[in-house]
Amino acid sequence: MIDTVTKCQERDFDEDITHLEGLGGQIQIMKDIGVSMDQGVQMDSVGDRTVQYGSNFFASRPPKTFCELVVEALDDLTMQILIVAACVSLVINLSQEEERNKIKIAILEPLAIFLAVAACTLVAALNDYQKEK
Repeated sequence: MIDTVTKCQERDFDEDITHLEGLGGQIQIMKDIGVSMDQGVQMDSVGDRTVQYGSNFFASRPPKTFCELVVEALDDLTMQILIVAACVSLVINLSQEEERNKIKIAILEPLAIFLAVAACTLVAALNDYQKEK
C-alpha cells in the first residue's frame, strides 16, 4: 500500500483521477488502508499505523544561533547597499581630505552609516532570536 501512495504522490494531477479509479476508486482505497468515511481510523489500529507509516509530526529543527541570525540580517540587499555606500564614502572622504583634523570629520559620515547598519542588524537579529525561542 505504501508503494501505491508513493506512486500517487509522483503522478501529475491529470493522471490522478484515472489512476485512482484504476485502483478501485475512493471506497476501495479506504478499505485497503482500513479507514471508513464515517469513523476514520479505528483507535485500536493507531499503534500499528504509527509503526507502519511513522508519526504524524515534523521533526523539530534546532533554533538558529544569534550569529546565524545576524548573518541572515546582513544578507538583506538594503544592508549590503548601505555597507558599500559607507565604504565608498569613507574612501572618497579620506582621499579628498589632506589635513589631520579634517580626517576626523571625513570618517563621521561613513561611521554613522556603519552604526545605523549595525543597529538595524542587531535589532532584526534580536527580534528573530526571540521568535526562535
